[in-house]
Amino acid sequence: MRIKKLTFIMLVLLIFNKSLYAGQLFSIEQLEGTWWSDKSNPSADFSIRGNKVWLDVQSKYHQCWIEDDVLIFELGWGKVRNRILSINEVQVVLENLDTKQVSTLTREQSIVDKQPELDSGTPLPAR
Repeated sequence: MRIKKLTFIMLVLLIFNKSLYAGQLFSIEQLEGTWWSDKSNPSADFSIRGNKVWLDVQSKYHQCWIEDDVLIFELGWGKVRNRILSINEVQVVLENLDTKQVSTLTREQSIVDKQPELDSGTPLPAR
């Protein structure tokens, strides 16, 4: 009888844990904007608009999307996957799934609407 009770409690905890995880869904719209890991650097790390990500290093847009809690950039040579640990209006915390490195990036509200056009070769906005 004791084993059944213990099994039941473990099952309830497992279901509860899964429901907490399932409730933590993110959308690409939450990530739209220009993101910096170093505020003193005039060039941003990346900028998301719709399902496209602008990388200043390559000066072009790439596909991006979210699967569960993972932000994925399709870079032509492969995919870069970052788990979204937290996000709010001005900050996102990402964990690179390959390197396990955790990065905190910030965006400023004043530039959220100043995204480069999708068809242009316009670099990321300077701060």
